[in-house]
Amino acid sequence: MIHPNSAKREIFRQDENVGWELACLAHHDVVELQVKTAIAAHSVPLDMTFYVVSGSGLCEVEGNPTSLGTGDVLAVPPGVERSWTNTGDAPLRLLAIRGHRQD
Repeated sequence: MIHPNSAKREIFRQDENVGWELACLAHHDVVELQVKTAIAAHSVPLDMTFYVVSGSGLCEVEGNPTSLGTGDVLAVPPGVERSWTNTGDAPLRLLAIRGHRQD
């Protein structure tokens, strides 16, 4: 399902941090993280690949920070903890590609 900007769906909220789903497809999501907000550390039982569509941010994978910007790609194995922080002055938009489940 693709959401027009006016119909984007909130997918997480922690204090003032809000993340939005802009599109949800079979194995892909487009996610937006507003300026100076963060997604707390978490893991999923899937391979995840993130493509930065626009903006810039910091992703910590098992406590190791990596700065990412438009056009960068990051792969995270299943079960590995990660967090995201928008460090830029515009929304951080990510294409999140779900891979295989960990067995």
